[in-house]
Order: sequence, then structure tokens, then C-alpha cells
Amino acid sequence: MAANQSIKELMAAETKASKIISEARQERGERLKQAKMEAEAEITAYRKQMERTFQMNGNTDLMGDDPTILEEETQRDIKKMQSDFQANKQSVITMMGQHAVRVQLRVPEARKA
Repeated sequence: MAANQSIKELMAAETKASKIISEARQERGERLKQAKMEAEAEITAYRKQMERTFQMNGNTDLMGDDPTILEEETQRDIKKMQSDFQANKQSVITMMGQHAVRVQLRVPEARKA
């Protein structure tokens, strides 16, 4: 009889433990859902804030409402690149010519054998 009673107690304890585990899993799932909803709300608020900031900072130049500004910047960049090219052209030609005529007259060790 004592063994039968012990088995019933073990079964009851196992059932109780299963319920506790089930409740814990359910609570965990609910916490995850709540955290996900809070994160989405936070992301939405941040996105709205960033969009307002973007609108306030004047996105018209980036969107191309005034193409003359972009054209002027492009022309300035092109002129700078051309002047850099002209300034460095002769030194690059000289350097390449020096490397082209500099020849070492020795056989590499790997070829001697």
C-alpha cells in the first residue's frame, strides 16, 4: 500500500510540475510577445522622429529640387580633378619612365638550379 501511495504522490508531483512548466512557457511566450510589441512601437516612434528630422533639415537638395546646386558641385569636382591631373601628370610620367628603364641584371636564385 505504501508503494501505491508513493506512486500516486509521484504522479501528483509530476502533474503539478507539468502545470508549472506549462504556465512558465505560456508566461514566457506572453513576455516575448509584449517585448516584441514594445520594440515595434519604439522602432515606429524612432522612425517618425528621424523622418521629421530629415524633413526639417531640408531634404530638397538631396531630392534634386534644385539641380543647379548639384551641377555646380559636379563642375567644381571635375575642375579639381583636372587640375590635380595636370599638376601630377609630369611626375607620374617621370616615375613610370624610371621604373621602365631600371633593369636588374642578375639571375634569380630559383632559376640558377
